[in-house]
Formats: sequence, structure tokens, C-alpha cells
Amino acid sequence: MALGDTGGTEYSVEEREQMFSSAEEEMKYTTVFLATHKYPKFKAVNKIIGDDFMMMAEYGEFNHEMLNEIWNNFSDKDLTKRLGHKINNRGGFQAMVQNYYTLLAVLRKMLKESKLDNEYVMVIWGCVKIEVSSNWDGVGDWKN
Repeated sequence: MALGDTGGTEYSVEEREQMFSSAEEEMKYTTVFLATHKYPKFKAVNKIIGDDFMMMAEYGEFNHEMLNEIWNNFSDKDLTKRLGHKINNRGGFQAMVQNYYTLLAVLRKMLKESKLDNEYVMVIWGCVKIEVSSNWDGVGDWKN
């Protein structure tokens, strides 16, 4: 059975709570998902963000590398913060916001394609959203 695939099994509320009984377990599960779903190449990300002018304006090969590093080292808070500083130094708050949205757009596509149960999707989505935002707190004008 694949990561997060329950094979159609219905779980009680108590069983679901036990699946993710701690933030550490949620983080571990998210890290495994990101490690097994590689960040797409630059052209593929450009297709994902498509016609969004604001995202396109702030997303280039440099920021692609920064987001790829965040994706591949998600649990490394210090590295995530340093990479946030690099994005901020090149484009300020606007670059940080649009690249954050780009990261989430990529994650959204990956989660949709994964066929994971909704509980797993919500855990991964929330973990990435909260962790990156928290790690970037205080970088430039970024406030969590």
C-alpha cells in the first residue's frame, strides 16, 4: 500500500487522531511525502503557475533553486530561514510572498495527483504552509 493509502478503509475519529498524535509525526509524514515526490523542474513549475503574472514575475531560476532546496530540506529550519533571506535579498517581501504561493501551488498539484486520503492531504498541506511561514518569520517584512 502506498504512503497514505488506506485502501478504502474507514477510520474512526479516535483512529485518525492516533495516526497523527503529535506534531513530530505530522512533520515526519510530511518530510517523507516531500522526499518521495521530487520538486519539479523549472519548466514544469512555470506550467503549474501558468498565467499568474505576479508569481511569474517573481519566479526565476534562482528562486526555483531556493524552493527546490526548501522542498528537499523541509525539516531544516535554519536552512529554510537562510533560503528565505536569499529570496528576500533579491526581491524583498513581494518575492517572498509570490515564491511562497508558488511552493504551495506545486504542493497542491502534487497532493491532487497523489490520491492520498483527505486526512493525509490536510496534514501535509498544513505542515508545509505553517512550517515555511514560521521559519520565515522575521525575514525582511515576513510576519507569521
